[in-house]
Amino acid sequence: MQINVNHSQIGHVSALQTAIDQGLDFLTIQEPYLINGEPLNSCSKGKIYCSKSHKSLIVILNPELKAYTKFKTDHIIILELHLRNLILNISSVYFPPHDNIDDSINEFLTYDFNRSFNIITGDFNCRSQTWGYNFEDHRGRKLMEFLALNNPNICNIKEHGPTFISHCLNTGYPELTIVFSALIDKVKEWGILDRHYFSDHRYIYLKLDLEFQHSTEFYLKTSYGSGKVLRGLMPRIEPLTLHLKSVHCLEDIDSFFVEFIDIASKLAMGIFKKKINRRRGGFKFWNDGLRTLRNTTNKSYKIFKRKKQSDSPEAEVHAARDEYNKSRAIYKKQLLSIKRES
Repeated sequence: MQINVNHSQIGHVSALQTAIDQGLDFLTIQEPYLINGEPLNSCSKGKIYCSKSHKSLIVILNPELKAYTKFKTDHIIILELHLRNLILNISSVYFPPHDNIDDSINEFLTYDFNRSFNIITGDFNCRSQTWGYNFEDHRGRKLMEFLALNNPNICNIKEHGPTFISHCLNTGYPELTIVFSALIDKVKEWGILDRHYFSDHRYIYLKLDLEFQHSTEFYLKTSYGSGKVLRGLMPRIEPLTLHLKSVHCLEDIDSFFVEFIDIASKLAMGIFKKKINRRRGGFKFWNDGLRTLRNTTNKSYKIFKRKKQSDSPEAEVHAARDEYNKSRAIYKKQLLSIKRES
């Protein structure tokens, strides 16, 4: 669910409570209510992630989900969720109505939308006939040009009515829900919640055909990005060094390593790309015995190859080759026998 609470305390509290009552997995808020510069968190159930200016935020309400900060600017916060069958990126965006639209859009320029499943929710303060207005302004045209480059789908249905209703400023459609093509077949429903919202903006909900359960079955693609991790670690070297010098006992060592591992993990998770481990059906006949024979055969082949390439005595090369051929024959015989039986 998404909503702009327009810095209203009751609107902010109501949004959190509504999301909990509806059993939602996450909530995105624009222009939240702040206390001493920090967004209000009136519920102990959710965890809040904010943009740098705290203009937009995401609340993760499903306790089974673990979120990682993927991207953050003044007006954008993007979280990465690892689900059972895909990695989902959720964005909360607020473009101030009087800021330069080019500057606002440029905050997205260093983010790569490719090869990921993205949902963008936010208050863009842009007008276009595409999502309900009777005309297109300069901001709307610029946003449409940006969206056209990335081939997303706007979920808004103008027949559902405006997303903004004000007795002073009339009505409008500033909020958008944007889903990229790779995820469009997972969208079940987009709508406006018929509930009092204590704000000029209305609750927007999106139902997805996904299992919102956390998955740890992924791996980091470390071929690219090591330099960014090291650059991110550099400002933390001096504090870590001071912490290390203050170590006097085993408890201090444990404390240092907990801090170091936490810093390194957050950097790696935020920078390296991830890929879900997709379980294959596998071979039904495969078992531990075959695995042992295969490993033995591979080991024998490596020994034979190493001796052959290192100009070992001819007798040793022949012996290694005979051992490999013998192991390979046993493995193939056992493999064919088990395949026939299955």
